[in-house]
Amino acid sequence: LEIIQQVQTALPDIRKLGDQANDLGNVTLDGATQLEKALPGITQSVGTILKAIGTISSGINIGLEQLKDKRLPVEEREQIKQQISENLARQHENILQLIQLFTQLQEATGSTALQDSIDKLNELNQIISDLKTVVDGIDVNAVTNDDLTIIQDQAKQVQDTAAKIHPDEISNTVSTILNKLTSTIQNAQGQLNKAQQIDFEGLLSSTSQTVTNAISLLEKYQAEMPAIKQEIHDANTMLNGNMETIVNGINRGADLYKNDLPVIQEKVSKAAA
Repeated sequence: LEIIQQVQTALPDIRKLGDQANDLGNVTLDGATQLEKALPGITQSVGTILKAIGTISSGINIGLEQLKDKRLPVEEREQIKQQISENLARQHENILQLIQLFTQLQEATGSTALQDSIDKLNELNQIISDLKTVVDGIDVNAVTNDDLTIIQDQAKQVQDTAAKIHPDEISNTVSTILNKLTSTIQNAQGQLNKAQQIDFEGLLSSTSQTVTNAISLLEKYQAEMPAIKQEIHDANTMLNGNMETIVNGINRGADLYKNDLPVIQEKVSKAAA
């Protein structure tokens, strides 16, 4: 994440070099190269968010069992309902962010390799939105079996649709496209118009938000896991296992970028002079 933020900070200076095509190509290529170094953390973040979507059904079913427990105070049942709703809202935002990132990656490279994933994410997002509407409409004072059946059926739809999305395969595709982006920028060196057509700022912003979302998701699950214990043990294993990989990947990239950043800044200064 630090790498991406540092490249974003340098981009305004890079864009000042508009009249010097070769320098723009050189410096933008350096920025893309640093983005490539952050690739392990980025692709792992994408995979983590996609895998977490598949755990929605388990979390909802646990919450529904608690909502049926009339022994719980109304306030506590209302809180459980709110937690389910907030989790769905969070997944909704994460999916929208992935759709934005995948769309920008395709636009930057002219690829359509992620279109099938985008279509499936849009389908999944609609199901989650509908499910959240149903959850928000529940009266915790009078939860019926019909209410629970509707929610369970829609949660199953989420699970079935998420099963059609293959996180590892998509992560590999994202990696391939980012590599292609670097190649595109390199080939565009000296061709100002082509280099400027790449919305590098938007791509970095979207990538940064995706990594941030993944880290937030991991932190949330780590905090909640002790309370629900073995009931979603698989999700715990997946998320905790990925936290170290993501953080290590980002930190390795950050170390590389810190070493190369002065060189990039020097190129920007010379080109702007």
